[in-house]
Amino acid sequence: MPFTPRPVPGETVASYLTRLADANHMKPADLAEYIWPGLVRFLRRHDDFGLGRNPLPTAALERLATFSGRSLNALGRALPTLSITGGNGVSGRAAAACRSCLAHRAVSHQVLQHRPSHQHVCLRHGRWLDDEGQTQLFPVPEVIHAQRRLLRLARHRTSAQLHYAELSAREVLRRWHRINRYPELGVRWHRRADSLGEDQPDPDRSRALFYLVVHPEAVTLASMFASPYWQPLCRAVSLDGNPPPETPQLRDELQRRFSL
Repeated sequence: MPFTPRPVPGETVASYLTRLADANHMKPADLAEYIWPGLVRFLRRHDDFGLGRNPLPTAALERLATFSGRSLNALGRALPTLSITGGNGVSGRAAAACRSCLAHRAVSHQVLQHRPSHQHVCLRHGRWLDDEGQTQLFPVPEVIHAQRRLLRLARHRTSAQLHYAELSAREVLRRWHRINRYPELGVRWHRRADSLGEDQPDPDRSRALFYLVVHPEAVTLASMFASPYWQPLCRAVSLDGNPPPETPQLRDELQRRFSL
């Protein structure tokens, strides 16, 4: 093919085939059909996980390498679904890549890439990756610092443990917001939203904005949910209740960690 864009590390197969087809004025489905007829259904659904369970035949891999102008090893390193380098490399979620990272690579097309579920921020460019606008975070540096803390925590916990801890922490904070459990936190979250030029955070209107402004507290609480010592006490907080049942020991620890 005359135009062969480079794959972005972690990119989904559907995303790369779409960019390769667009660069050469083809329909992505036609290109997928040329490579391997069975690839079309995975392309339409952006189903990298299904494709990982049904690997491309060797002949299809060779055709993809020919069309892309890349070696099989280079494709395997960039596109984890292909599993060329050994083992199914698909993990995490498929989400939009940082637009600043793409601009640095001279990529103007949207790219979907696999990233861990706890990777919410591009630390290089200070962007929040979990909303469509990819908000710039420089007005709220504490959110960037919190992401660094979360990455350090990820080195000591399994993906499943960290995912549970994050989901639990976010749910607790959402309930605290609803009942105004800690007014000081509400003031803090509103101040961050104001710094970003956004309306008051409300999880019922925009969960993306709410999770952004509560990220520092979510990471702090997630570290407690991931702790063998604090987890049993934190689970009580996540139960239904108004207000959530907290032991004096847990309440003191929360106030200390949140600087309340």
